[in-house]
Amino acid sequence: MGLIADETSDVGHHEQLAVVVRYFDEKRNRPDEVFVGLRRLKTDAQSIFNELDALITELCVTRKQVKTVSFDGAPAMSGEIQGVQAKCKEQNPEILFVHCFAHCLNLVLTKTCGKEGKHAEHPKVVDFFGALQVLYNFIERSPLRHGILEDVAKQAGEALCQEFVHYEVHLSSRCCTCYQRPKFPHLLRAVEEATNASKNADVKATGLGLLHQLKSFDFILCLHFLDPILQLIWKLNKTLQTPNLNLVVAMDDVATFREKLVQLRTEEHFSRVLEDVVKTCASIKVTVPDVKKRRVSTRVDDQASTQHFLRLKKRNARLKLIFPSWITC
Repeated sequence: MGLIADETSDVGHHEQLAVVVRYFDEKRNRPDEVFVGLRRLKTDAQSIFNELDALITELCVTRKQVKTVSFDGAPAMSGEIQGVQAKCKEQNPEILFVHCFAHCLNLVLTKTCGKEGKHAEHPKVVDFFGALQVLYNFIERSPLRHGILEDVAKQAGEALCQEFVHYEVHLSSRCCTCYQRPKFPHLLRAVEEATNASKNADVKATGLGLLHQLKSFDFILCLHFLDPILQLIWKLNKTLQTPNLNLVVAMDDVATFREKLVQLRTEEHFSRVLEDVVKTCASIKVTVPDVKKRRVSTRVDDQASTQHFLRLKKRNARLKLIFPSWITC
């Protein structure tokens, strides 16, 4: 059997440890998971280990029967010297530690898109998720504005997702179909109607600012380019949380996910995306900006002909979206 544990704080700001037992069901011939307890504790490794050890005793299981432990990457949990996994191996040297694959996926998303500020790794992507956060707050914090969105969806014949959940970069499981490309025109129309219908100055200012960002070329480009990526992340995240999943299938799914991501970085795929972006911009009357001309610097080299300029919008957009580290200066 294996132990899966993770800690989090509740609404009372108390640390809680959730524990799941993973075992092989011989009757159904497949692995299975059972939630066995929620323990309040301190966040140090020794306290967490003591709670897990007490739980093992309560389940009438010996330490030798616990073959694997699975935690996140927090030092208190996965530390090789003083972490919980190290303390588990002191009791049973043959025990295996498995870093949660779903948490690894979230860490990748956080490191890739989560940096903010002037030197963000992907500033366009950070701005995109920031706009989604504002969009969620604008719609969901008012029953009236949510009702406007539902009316717009019904008039368009679209099935609106009941859980209008925002996407957080560090929680890929919250990727919701509300933000897929086909629903973007309805969201845009709902924001416009809610802004025009409101008599509150703050709501109008927020709505107008949100419309300005939603109707920008950069936002629409990110929406079209990230939509298939978010769908892949959503599917992989749901797969990695399947109770009867085994490690071999999980590794195969992760490998397939990486192969599909590589395919989405090709020149052909980006060309198709850019064509769709231009069509969408034309349909909602958004101007596609020209490539911004960079000022020629004479401090390093007096020969302007030696400096490189991007003259095509396609290359300029691809550079800013896929290779942002080149332009962080």
